[in-house]
Amino acid sequence: VAFLAEYDALPGLSQALQPYKQVVEAGKPGHGCGHNIFGTASTAAAVALKEVIQENNYPGTVKLFGCPAEETVVGKVFMARDGIFDGLSCCIQWHPDSENGVSMESSNAMNQFEVEFFGRTAHAAGDPWNARSALDAVELTDIGLNFLREHLKPTARIHYVIKSGGGVPNVVPDYALAWYYVRDIDRESVEKDYARALKVVEGAAAMTETTYKIRFISGVHETLANRTGNEIVYSNLLLVGPPAFDAEEQAFAKKIQKNLGVEEKGLASKIEPFRLPERSWGGGSTDVAEVSWLTPTTSLGTAFKPIDTPGHHWAAVACGGMSIGHKAMLTAAKVMAASGVDFLMNPEILKKMRAEWMKKKNGREYESPLPSDLKPPVKAQNVH
Repeated sequence: VAFLAEYDALPGLSQALQPYKQVVEAGKPGHGCGHNIFGTASTAAAVALKEVIQENNYPGTVKLFGCPAEETVVGKVFMARDGIFDGLSCCIQWHPDSENGVSMESSNAMNQFEVEFFGRTAHAAGDPWNARSALDAVELTDIGLNFLREHLKPTARIHYVIKSGGGVPNVVPDYALAWYYVRDIDRESVEKDYARALKVVEGAAAMTETTYKIRFISGVHETLANRTGNEIVYSNLLLVGPPAFDAEEQAFAKKIQKNLGVEEKGLASKIEPFRLPERSWGGGSTDVAEVSWLTPTTSLGTAFKPIDTPGHHWAAVACGGMSIGHKAMLTAAKVMAASGVDFLMNPEILKKMRAEWMKKKNGREYESPLPSDLKPPVKAQNVH
């Protein structure tokens, strides 16, 4: 039985534990998705389940995986490609949320990549005809992709940022760099969309007489939800109950909502019904999807931020660092540990989970979206 201990942060989200925006260190990161409590809850669940196994002599093994770089959808993809998740009976995972519930929704498959364009510089006013603008190539790529949207299926999503586009306006840039996401409902669709996007890049280079280099960063599958396992997790969420937020914590949440201009509903105090989506396109993408293709995987959410407030936001950082986040964390840990006990004590549940998982895969075996020679982007950090 496996648990995923995700850990990551987002740039520019440094925030004090206040119901209004108050930066602690300008430009520094913050846990805008609750990753400070994510890994801690998973670790607590793994330790609790290990102790139950030892005390009761249950047969079974608990594995806890430290999973970095979730926000850039990178960590688990490399781990999956290299066999780290092989040999599991099931995986229990959660994510901090604004609701308390169990998700049967999928997520979008995705490819992300950078494109570097290389041109020739010149004076932008004196002799621009001698230049070949790398920035023009990026902008033409973006224009082409925006026109392409009309001709992709409604499930497709394309977005981008320009990371480098020149230094000053009066010098034609000979170098430009842009970062792109291509998402769709499943892996097959993403590959088709990606192939068309690359043709746009090629066309932009031809129009500007520049050259280009593509750096593939990461790709993920769509998530395979497992109803059998999720029903067990949901039963344990009903048993444990939602986080018991007190009046002071609710008042804190309502102040955040007031400052953000949304209805002052406070924090979720109930458990959402277990329901199956009519169809599931999935808004975002997650590297948990890779694990779900290697073993039956469950999905739990507990409330750690106010209702109707955005994720990847200072408000989430504020709540995740105080008692609100701590209560969400403890609730998740108890639910996951209890679910682990159920799975180990009832092998028939695991068999049913695997049968459902095999049916959803429909004969498709996992193939990593990553090139075999692509290395994880590990960077050395100076820690003081």
